[in-house]
Amino acid sequence: MRIVYKRPYSIDLRLNTKCTVHKNFAPASVVLLPNVHLHSIGKDQVSFIEFDSTIDLLNVRKNPILLVAHLIAARKIITIRRSAFNDIVSQLDEGEERNVVWMFHTMRCGSTIWAQIFDTLPDWSVISESATMWRTLCDGYKEADINAFSKTQQYEDVIVAFIKMFIHHTPKGNSILWRAHGIVTDQMVPIIQRRFPKHKILFSYRDALSCAKSYHKITKAIPMLKRRIEIMYSDLDNPNPAGESRTSRLYWASSSQAIHSQHAYRVAKLQPNIFEWYVHLWATKVKLFQQYQRDGIPIKCVYYDHLIQNPKAYITRVFDYLGISLAHVEAAAQSMNYDSQAGLTFSRDKQAAVSTWCRDEAQVNRCNTVLTMLELPDLDSKYMMNDTF
Repeated sequence: MRIVYKRPYSIDLRLNTKCTVHKNFAPASVVLLPNVHLHSIGKDQVSFIEFDSTIDLLNVRKNPILLVAHLIAARKIITIRRSAFNDIVSQLDEGEERNVVWMFHTMRCGSTIWAQIFDTLPDWSVISESATMWRTLCDGYKEADINAFSKTQQYEDVIVAFIKMFIHHTPKGNSILWRAHGIVTDQMVPIIQRRFPKHKILFSYRDALSCAKSYHKITKAIPMLKRRIEIMYSDLDNPNPAGESRTSRLYWASSSQAIHSQHAYRVAKLQPNIFEWYVHLWATKVKLFQQYQRDGIPIKCVYYDHLIQNPKAYITRVFDYLGISLAHVEAAAQSMNYDSQAGLTFSRDKQAAVSTWCRDEAQVNRCNTVLTMLELPDLDSKYMMNDTF
């Protein structure tokens, strides 16, 4: 289907936000073309987007966030039966043997900088924040409880298909840095470790206060984020949310404890603002990856402050661990001079024009209440994960 109109400011590629006209029928194998990317997986059908073959959507210097690039570049929507998609995926055998490095993160912690760093490496591709799983869970599998669903075989099958298909979207033989979407992807980690044991997993983070202050700035630039949180907390007692309430809850269910836990309800009673809520999100992500480490999943952590303090030395340590030639460290460090979010609503120049967070001791105390619930140090503490470079 050819897209003839896109709703302005929407990052949603569902048909009800686009005006399309049917163009033609084609064999299902058309989804294997290099200018076609997976959009979402449903129970009965799977959606892809087609874009101009001259565009390199995996060039993170031009497209730091893939979900935004998909919105802008999409010119056609292709849908195929789920059964045909399953047949195609079953013939893709690259996933298990490819050199793939996953980067999960707390958000606002330098993960896009790492995407730029890896983009300088020859024979490497970077997948930076695909929204496929977000759209799949919003549209394809409308489960009220993502955490329960993430423990099913059906969910595992979706994750494996998603990974294999996106690996196919990269040049054959390339190594891959896969910067995960910050939303609804953390539950993938045990499946990656079990089904793709050769893949390496990194977790990027920084201190809670620094993350929350940075997040405070981007919500000034993107008011929708604040709106989603308000909707989510206002309907937290509803076990079967619908419409915008369900979308908001899914949007923020980025770790297994973030929404469907006793902590979320206790935090909701504090009537948190955007800053306090983000401290809660940071805490649940940190606790989840701590638990993954205790479960024996090999996860190495990258700490933003260490990278900024001594880029070459820190990149050297990470590259050495990953078996990457140290001859590339100089160029990798130089890439940090470029704004890794240039062109986006929250680029450096736009954030510079936004007011910073003003410390409020009452707010800090509420944040510390949240952190205490999750047995983490107070807001002003420097916090280090185990196995941090």
